[in-house]
Amino acid sequence: MTTSPLPTKSLLNNPVKKEEPVLPKSLEYISCLIHLAVFGILGAITRYLLQKLFGPSVARVTSDGSILYLDLPSNMVGSFLMGWFGVVFKADITRVSEFLAIGLSTGYLGSLTTFSGWNQKMLDLSADGKWLYAVLGFLLGKNRTLTT
Repeated sequence: MTTSPLPTKSLLNNPVKKEEPVLPKSLEYISCLIHLAVFGILGAITRYLLQKLFGPSVARVTSDGSILYLDLPSNMVGSFLMGWFGVVFKADITRVSEFLAIGLSTGYLGSLTTFSGWNQKMLDLSADGKWLYAVLGFLLGKNRTLTT
């Protein structure tokens, strides 16, 4: 058996252990709710701005009476960001703050993407007798949600 002339015991047993501060459960819960609220508000503002940008008054890409409905750009941007934040950068974001990860994914992206709004829009189109738009919108939306 060979022994090292250098002391290796201190290298193997790292005496400096970095302890992370632990919040009381009530403060942890409040911090989580604050992150959700703030990022949820930012997501709703982003959705509103995307509706205005792509809507009938500016870019004229989306409208209320077609499969390119007003929430489509926010759903597409949100789905893209879900892939980035939820898969590519999730570990990095969580290392910074678990509350930031919750705020971004559930708060911001949950508020930005309005799949319940999409569902309601497809129901409204079919109720208005625009069955072709409703079926095409369903196929477009269904394919998009399967990829996220």
